[in-house]
Amino acid sequence: ELRDPSAIEPLIALLERNAEGGWAASEALAKMGKPAVEPLIALLSHQNPDVRFGAASALGEIGDPRALGSLIAALTDIDPNVRLLVAGILVDHVDPLVEEPLISAMQNGDVEVTAGAYRFFIEMGLPGSEGVLIEALDKYGLKETAEDYLNCGNPTLESAAKDWANRYGYYITRGIGSGGPVWGSRK
Repeated sequence: ELRDPSAIEPLIALLERNAEGGWAASEALAKMGKPAVEPLIALLSHQNPDVRFGAASALGEIGDPRALGSLIAALTDIDPNVRLLVAGILVDHVDPLVEEPLISAMQNGDVEVTAGAYRFFIEMGLPGSEGVLIEALDKYGLKETAEDYLNCGNPTLESAAKDWANRYGYYITRGIGSGGPVWGSRK
């Protein structure tokens, strides 16, 4: 809460040990802001995926452009949870550098990246992307995701959302002007 830069090193050490309190350290480092960016970037290459996840999460909260290249590189992380998180973080950046790596990962069938950035992919409206989007819904979908698919304006995704909701016993609603992503609106 004090945001004292002298706390960065012990917080990094706590996150790096991945001990109890590691998640709290990640949240505290995010509150530290810009002074914590470089040490957090270094943790994106840590051997433990939980440490990489915590570092990516904090960097996403900070939103410093210095981390953009390292977060883009983390789209290829071996851990699916890290890729999922990083994709979700990157779609919040309105940077053209983000589009190509996200599209490439989706086109290569990376379900985790697709799930994390599904709103971006709906807005891109890329022909043929429905298959991996449906796979992402099936593997990682939430009710909110299904409702976004239902209301995005793509009949294939709408049908998949209804099937998913029926399979898992959810009631999803059609919401005109729901504020969700619209198929092809980024073109």
